[in-house]
Amino acid sequence: MKAGEIIGFERRRKYNRKKYHGPLTAAGIRAIVRPQNHANIAQGTKLSPQGLDALKRREGTCLRYYNDHPKDGNCTWGTGFLAHHGPCTPAELARRVSPARVDAELCRRVLDAQRVVRTMVAVPLTQEQYDALVSFTYNTGFTGAGRVLALVKTNKFSEAAALMKSGYVTGKTKGPDGKIGRTPPLKGLIVRRNEEAAPFEAGARQ
Repeated sequence: MKAGEIIGFERRRKYNRKKYHGPLTAAGIRAIVRPQNHANIAQGTKLSPQGLDALKRREGTCLRYYNDHPKDGNCTWGTGFLAHHGPCTPAELARRVSPARVDAELCRRVLDAQRVVRTMVAVPLTQEQYDALVSFTYNTGFTGAGRVLALVKTNKFSEAAALMKSGYVTGKTKGPDGKIGRTPPLKGLIVRRNEEAAPFEAGARQ
């Protein structure tokens, strides 16, 4: 997802009942997560199994193409994968995707998010902070995560947490007076941003 897109994870839970929450393949897990108690992989440098589970829970997964909102949504599939802006075509709505394809795309996108975090942030992180940054970057894209990553890079954890919590992505709506305004933040997005910001709020207090 890129910054400014309608975030669909809460809407997917509401409008798409058939979910796939199966595990990744063993090879996929090895590629993107840090084994527990692995002495050769430092904490805060690779996504933990718990971090991957949290990311998948926040995004939700659907084994088909769908509009992430019935009125103003974008065509989406899998674990929050944007197919294109605007609604799906009838042919796309009839398209199903396999668990293997979803897992492969999830691995690729999680690896991309991790590369961005590791490239931008050189300061030591706890495992919880690293997992939160990967989740945030996966959801917002590099452009959306850039300012937060820059703050974390300079150890400004409290400012980064505040920016995470203030950057709710909302859509546009037309009011009774015909004026275009912002829709209220999605409840699920607020919960997600609070979860992602929490490790940095805790770090700032230490």
